[in-house]
Amino acid sequence: MSRQEVISMVNQLSESQLTKVAEYIKQFFEKTKERASALDAEQEGLLDLLNSTIDSGRGDFAEQHDHYLYGKPKQ
Repeated sequence: MSRQEVISMVNQLSESQLTKVAEYIKQFFEKTKERASALDAEQEGLLDLLNSTIDSGRGDFAEQHDHYLYGKPKQ
């Protein structure tokens, strides 16, 4: 659907319908921002994990994750 088609449809709405559509659009943008913030937080957490493995000198972190996460003996 093109932008022009959407605009044409919006122009045909009553005031009460337009209010509902506007509210939906506001909620859509708020949710989009929340998802972006959550993704940023997840990326920061992954970056922290990466930095801790680099700084720790443990080059086998991925291979020995059971040891580092659960305390199992190294294999």
